[in-house]
Amino acid sequence: MLIVAYKINEILVKNYEKDDSKCNSLILIGALLSFLGGSLTWLVFSYKDFNCAKNETLTSITLILIIVIFVLSVRKFR
Repeated sequence: MLIVAYKINEILVKNYEKDDSKCNSLILIGALLSFLGGSLTWLVFSYKDFNCAKNETLTSITLILIIVIFVLSVRKFR
């Protein structure tokens, strides 16, 4: 599944670089928002359905890692 995601991302980025229209950038932003929304929905249901302390701890760590990775990917390192 990860390989497919990388291939789709590679195709979208190549099309974005070649195309002057904003269609591919909208597709990339839409994919980002849908995956982010899916992750956050999963986390909300995890908090709601699993009321064990260990599960809540793992879910909190997952949420923190998602935020850290998102901030690092948006931030430019040069």
